[in-house]
Amino acid sequence: MNDTDTLWTTKETADYLRFKPGSVRALARQNEIPHIRIGRLWRFRKADIVEWVAQKNEEAKKKAQI
Repeated sequence: MNDTDTLWTTKETADYLRFKPGSVRALARQNEIPHIRIGRLWRFRKADIVEWVAQKNEEAKKKAQI
């Protein structure tokens, strides 16, 4: 498994995003953040989260230009 295939826990994802774990879970429940549900566990693929952050940054830049 390479680094981009790494699965993060909710806490690891929250640490990366500097969010509270509950906020990450809420985003996942609302399908606002890419996630994988394994039984009762939430997992987040590192590459998906990095891409999601980049996409959100681009959206913010476009909104700022309007």
